Amino acid sequence: MYHNRPQICYNLASQILHDIYLGEYREVQYLPSYEKLAEKYGVSVSTLRRTIAMLSQAGACRTINGKGTRIFTLGFPCDPPDFNSPAVRRNLAFFVQSFEILIYSCDGVTRSFLTALSPDRKAALTGCLEECLITRRGELSFWCYLIHVSQYSHLAGIREIYRTVYHLFLWGYPLKASSGALPDLQRATQHFAESLVMHLKEDDIEQCAADVKDFLTRQFPAAKRYLIRHGIQPEELRLSPAIRLFLTDGDGPESRTADKELPSDS
Repeated sequence: MYHNRPQICYNLASQILHDIYLGEYREVQYLPSYEKLAEKYGVSVSTLRRTIAMLSQAGACRTINGKGTRIFTLGFPCDPPDFNSPAVRRNLAFFVQSFEILIYSCDGVTRSFLTALSPDRKAALTGCLEECLITRRGELSFWCYLIHVSQYSHLAGIREIYRTVYHLFLWGYPLKASSGALPDLQRATQHFAESLVMHLKEDDIEQCAADVKDFLTRQFPAAKRYLIRHGIQPEELRLSPAIRLFLTDGDGPESRTADKELPSDS
């Protein structure tokens, strides 16, 4: 993921996106000053400026002279991504590729994750999803699932991979929020949360895995078509041959991903 990429900026961008959608900035309209943000995240002001510029190109925020950096929090339309920006194109391509990785792996990962999950943590996951429903923030529900897998899967490799996938899904939100697809996303995630809560309470792990895969397979084609319409070539969106071979070889993608410990630097 970080081949020929400035890792500090991309990690920082993902952290700021998390704070905009789920963290301390989710109830505000403007980010703090560059100087305060640089101090908070422990980076130079120049690094912070480059990162904010990249997020502006992604459509997640907008710099307004005399006011600061306007952010578009969850549920509000974003600016359209700058599809001429190489950084934005790469991140959106990775976002679509992450969909495909999840589609191949989610059955086995979900079964493995929920089977090993303690009752307390399963109750915490259910509570997180119920809060998304109560607050009408269904968009958070799939992120809630990804966060819990990245924190509590008993396989270190799965935790690392799903943590990275979560960061890539943050990059994809402005795409959906600027495309006019936000109402459809809200309905889809609301249905996903309702179904997953019901099956978690029934302790129906197989159906929970089916809920995750159904959500992903419905969302993936729309995201891919939207990017292709905006000039991103199909070959930019394809998984590398090595990853595709790993996911599809052997006894099946689910068993290959979930039943074997992956290297932590995968």
